[in-house]
Amino acid sequence: MPQRVQVAELRPEQFRAAAETLTRAFLDDPLWTFLLPDAETRAENLRRLWASVLRFSRVYGVIYTTPGTQGVACWIAPGKTQMSLWQQVRTGMALPRALMSFPRDDRRRAMTVLQLIDRSHRELAREPHWYLLALGVAPEFQRQGIGGSLLEPVLRKANQHGLLCYLDTESEANVAFYAKREFEVVHEGILPGSALRMWLMIRRPPR
Repeated sequence: MPQRVQVAELRPEQFRAAAETLTRAFLDDPLWTFLLPDAETRAENLRRLWASVLRFSRVYGVIYTTPGTQGVACWIAPGKTQMSLWQQVRTGMALPRALMSFPRDDRRRAMTVLQLIDRSHRELAREPHWYLLALGVAPEFQRQGIGGSLLEPVLRKANQHGLLCYLDTESEANVAFYAKREFEVVHEGILPGSALRMWLMIRRPPR
C-alpha cells in the first residue's frame, strides 16, 4: 500500500533535478506527445519548458518536492494565477522564451492549446484560488503515494483559508486521482486539432 512520504518546499540546489523529474514524468504524456511529436527533441524542449515553469512558480507560488526530488508539485498562489505580462517580464520571460524555442508547427499547436486552457481557467475560476500548474512524479516512483503527499500542504492551506483549488488535466486516470482528493470536474472538452480530452477541475473548501 502506498505510504505517505516526506515533502518540503523546493530548495535552490534541487532546481535542476526538479526540472529533470518533470521532464521524465511528462515525456510520454498524451498532451506533450501531441504538442511535441518528435521523440528525439521532446525531452530537450520539455526540459526548457519545465525549468521556466519552476522559475515562475518559485516567484508567484510554491513548489513542493521530496528529499530525492522523485516528485514535484508547482502551485501558483491566490491573486497571482492569471500570468500577466508583468509577471512574465519579472521572471525573465522564461515561459514565452521556452515556447518560442519549440519548432514552428509545434509552437503554433502549443499556443492554440495553451490559450484555450488559459481562457477556460479565467472563465471557470474567477475567485481567488490556488492553481496547480504541474504535478509530476518520475515514472519509477509512481503509484507510491508521492503525488498525493505533494498535494497535501496546499490543500491544507486552502481548507484553512476557505479557498478553491483549480487544475487542468488531459488524462482520465488523473481525473480519478484528483477526484479522490475532492476535486470535481467543472468542464470537459476536446483539445483543438486532436482527439484528446481535457478536464478542468475545482476543489472547494469544506463548509
